[in-house]
Amino acid sequence: MAANKNNPHVLIFPYPSQGPLNCMMKLAELLAVAGLHVTLLNTEDTHHRLSLSSASLPTIPLLRFKSIPDGLPDDQPRDASLLIDVAKSLNMNSRLLLRDLLLAKPSGDTSDAFPPVSCVIVDGFLPFVVDLSEEIGLPCLSFRTPSACSIWAYLCTPKLFQNGELPFREGVDLDELVKGVPGMEGFLRRRDLPEFFRGVKTADDPKVKFMATVSAYSGKTRGFILNTTEVLESTAVHHIRSQIPVTYAVGPLHAILKSYRSACGSTDASSYTSSESAARFRQSARDMADAVKESIAEGGSSFREFHRLIEDIKSMSNSVVLN
Repeated sequence: MAANKNNPHVLIFPYPSQGPLNCMMKLAELLAVAGLHVTLLNTEDTHHRLSLSSASLPTIPLLRFKSIPDGLPDDQPRDASLLIDVAKSLNMNSRLLLRDLLLAKPSGDTSDAFPPVSCVIVDGFLPFVVDLSEEIGLPCLSFRTPSACSIWAYLCTPKLFQNGELPFREGVDLDELVKGVPGMEGFLRRRDLPEFFRGVKTADDPKVKFMATVSAYSGKTRGFILNTTEVLESTAVHHIRSQIPVTYAVGPLHAILKSYRSACGSTDASSYTSSESAARFRQSARDMADAVKESIAEGGSSFREFHRLIEDIKSMSNSVVLN
């Protein structure tokens, strides 16, 4: 779609790890294909690794890439075990650079003719970006990339401590059902909760406090985006909306992107065995695939949610008044 200088300009900032980056890059592509200007912001370390493979960076006229330093030494690992360290470093060392980027005016360079940023979509693991965006007058939406069931379990963490299900007792049966996550009482086991909970002793544990802060900030933004479809996780999405009313279930993003590009294909299950269990698995997979295809088709739940997100971004962008 041709660039329109009056279109919203969305800055998308994923947490610098593979899972969030993959999901949020798909969202960036989708919004650009739908006609919005999009800047995908990565850390310099992530951008460098992506640039080593040209296939990792999609080429779409309304999508551009920017980077900022994360403040960590070059030789320091950036793996999932350092989740809190990376988030803190970005807040301490990159906040002013991000502020400048959010407030940047068009440069006049015709090769980079993007309007000013009018909306921010940030990974939920970077709550400082929510404060910064609202501080300067930009609407901000939060995106958490795990399943809705996982997010709902995190939102229920305070309740799990209150009712004594956390911390785990010594020698506890990990197959015991968890009762403090409404809608999941019949199947959620202790072993299904995040693994770090097994070493938690109190609610003051740094990881627990960080996850509580992240979860709380999801409800402080203008909207909460999930990479899921209501046809697969309706119960979890319903419960999340009881706490965060403006929640968009817009997934699976990779399937919606394929749909937009008219490149949906079929699944070949011919390699499976002919056993009864395999037959049931194939039927279940077909039913799930059909449900997902229905949700991303025109009029489906994810299709409607994605277009509601676009219209809300446009509405929020039109009312921006920078401080």
